[in-house]
Amino acid sequence: MKIKLPENNFASSPKDEVKDLILNWFKKMNSKAGHVMDQRNLLQSVSMKLNPKQDKVADEAINELVQDGLIEVKDNKLLVLTEKGVDHIY
Repeated sequence: MKIKLPENNFASSPKDEVKDLILNWFKKMNSKAGHVMDQRNLLQSVSMKLNPKQDKVADEAINELVQDGLIEVKDNKLLVLTEKGVDHIY
């Protein structure tokens, strides 16, 4: 089942909110599979917007996106959108 994520999605938990921020960044950039969110983008587009509850679960949120096959982590700092991630956000 494909779930479309609206730009201002009201997620149910801080972890889901972090996941939405990451996926919405890729969507806003019209990303294709293989598109990379580097550390600078992660800080500017996601980390700087996190409240304390979201910040506490950010690593866990990223790990869940990886487990779900939506992104990959390269070199411990680059988030890479997968083909499954593309199918999920569009």
